[in-house]
Amino acid sequence: MTDKQRVAFFKVFQQACDRQCIPPGEREAWRHEIVREACGVPSLKAVDSGSAFDRLMAHVSRLAESHGEAMRWGTAEGRRLAKMAEACARQCFEIAQALPDLAEQWAPGAIPYLRGVMAQAGWRDALHAEDGEWWLDLDLPRLQKLFQMLDTHRRRLLRRVPFAKWEELPDGTRGPMRLAFSIRARYVVTVNALLKTEHAAPGKDHPRPFRIRLIDA
Repeated sequence: MTDKQRVAFFKVFQQACDRQCIPPGEREAWRHEIVREACGVPSLKAVDSGSAFDRLMAHVSRLAESHGEAMRWGTAEGRRLAKMAEACARQCFEIAQALPDLAEQWAPGAIPYLRGVMAQAGWRDALHAEDGEWWLDLDLPRLQKLFQMLDTHRRRLLRRVPFAKWEELPDGTRGPMRLAFSIRARYVVTVNALLKTEHAAPGKDHPRPFRIRLIDA
């Protein structure tokens, strides 16, 4: 949990204490109980900054009777995964531009590939066009599986790139490209190299091939 997240938690926790009429002397023990119920760990120090924090905030928001916030935190993991999947599909499109046999196939974006993924997974009805955009309607388990499939494909594409692969480092220099996924990454084809950067050149950024709508399981 980050410092900013701790501040956010204690703000809502104070509201929950007031709503539930918890005496000051009992609040520390109650806080540990809340953390165990939401995350299965003994203290805030063991709560990670991702899905565990989302669960904790959803739980304490319900205790604070802040139902709108509880709903928002309850869907945070799905919204984050949706953005990751959209970004990963865009990255696959960008990497494919470095592969002559795939560049033309991926020219329209990720839709042909996604149709194959949907058919293979038995989700044919999930992908559809709406108001000029492609949409995927997925519940959380299928969204998790989709991201895993897209990330696996991204890594396979990177391994097929026949020339140098570099990554732009924070100090402005370049080093060997790491395979790890980053939602902010852009892949740019340069002269005899593929560059991974978080700063896309003007006019070089690609729109997301599709949008995801999270639905109930």
